[in-house]
Parts: sequence; structure tokens; C-alpha cells
Amino acid sequence: MEGIKEEVKETEQQTQTQTQTTPTIPDKDVEVKLSLLSNLRNIIDVVNTRGFNWKTEELLPVGLVVNQVDDLLKENGVIKSTEQNN
Repeated sequence: MEGIKEEVKETEQQTQTQTQTTPTIPDKDVEVKLSLLSNLRNIIDVVNTRGFNWKTEELLPVGLVVNQVDDLLKENGVIKSTEQNN
């Protein structure tokens, strides 16, 4: 049990260190090909279906990215709302 507590504490420290060292990225518009967004969305689906064990703190950011990409693809007619995997 003590080993698990140490591992959890170490993971929390690593997460805090990563958060502190992540540079601030300006939020600005960039042009990307819709095929790139679609390919990224497909990669996330493949990773998820192969049993990747997401960390709890990763679930919300991954879900937000998927929603944002889906919205952009829908707005541009690449996917229809009925084609999404829920």
C-alpha cells in the first residue's frame, strides 16, 4: 500500500512539474487543412479503441479537443452529426 501511495505522489509531482514548465501558447487563428483535422480525429479514435488507459486528468482535455475538432469538421461539411462516434 505504501508503494502505491508513493507512486501516486510521484505522478502528482510529475503532473505539477509538466504544468509549470508548459510554455504559454498564444491563442491565435491558423490555417490547417481539413484533412489534417480529420486525420487527427481518426488517430484519437484508434488510440481510444485500442484500450489506451487515459489518466483521469487527461480525460477532459482529450474530450474537449475531440469536440472542438468535430465542430470544425461539421462546420465545414467534412462530417455530419450522425457520423460522430459517441
